[in-house]
Parts: sequence; C-alpha cells; structure tokens
Amino acid sequence: MSFKTGKGIVLETLDDVIVKIKKMFDEDPQADYEVSIGTDAQSYSRVTKYVTAIVIHKLYNGGILFRKSHYVKGRRPELHEKLIRETTLTIELAEQFIPKLKKLINEHGYKVVNVYADGDVSSGEGKSHVMETAIVGMFKAYGLEPRTKPNAFAASCVADYFC
Repeated sequence: MSFKTGKGIVLETLDDVIVKIKKMFDEDPQADYEVSIGTDAQSYSRVTKYVTAIVIHKLYNGGILFRKSHYVKGRRPELHEKLIRETTLTIELAEQFIPKLKKLINEHGYKVVNVYADGDVSSGEGKSHVMETAIVGMFKAYGLEPRTKPNAFAASCVADYFC
C-alpha cells in the first residue's frame, strides 16, 4: 500500500506517512491540528479511479496531504455503488491509520482537535444527498466523526483533485 504526498513523493507504507506527520507536528508541537480522511472517485471508459486522501490541517497555518489510488476495472458503477465503495475505502484506511495516529499523539502530546471521516455526499441537494443517511450511518457505526459536503474537503476537494 503506497501513498503519495501532495508533491508526488512516494511513501511505501502507512508508517512512512506517520513519520512525515511526526516531522510536521515536531515543527510546531503546540499547534492545533485537524485530520480528515476521505475518498472520491472518477469513472473513465472501463476503469474507475478511487483516491483516498489523508489531510493534516494545521489550523490557521497550512497542512500536508497524503493520497493513495485504487483502480477498479469494469463497467461504470451506479452512483450508490460508487458512494458505498468510497465510504468503505475511507473506513478501511481510517481503521489502519487512526490507531497509529493516536499512538503518536499519546506518546508525544500533540494537539489533534478533531479527526473526521469525509463522505462525498451532499446535504439536502445534488444527486448524492439520497445516500447521506446511509453514509453517515456507516461512519458512525465504525466510531468515526462524519462530515459531508460542503465541509468534507478531504473527499470533495483533495481526493477529487487527484482523480
């Protein structure tokens, strides 16, 4: 499972991502940080590209991102299939990433204010809003704090950009 930074630098493992995050935290250990994880997808002729992003936001002062791509060959998925797959990929990465992040925080006392799971669904408008309750419910079932559009920037902005 390899990741890329926003600048395209390849990191081979999730532990490599944690090392980069620790470097960021060490530069300003008193700062407040927010973490968001989200996935977006784009279908092309016979393949759908899913991009999952981890965004570390140093509040009021920038941030870093990490992304991982996943390709599924075959027919173009229906909207509900795509949204469920995006949510599942976010949950899978969150289940691996959050324990490592919590260990880092506990060992060094960094201030992570919130950790969000971003769902690429609309609240009350757009085609995806009919799936909002299901997506939010999936995140909550895994103990994750959900965010939807327009606040779900890890999914709807960062991951979308790299699709």
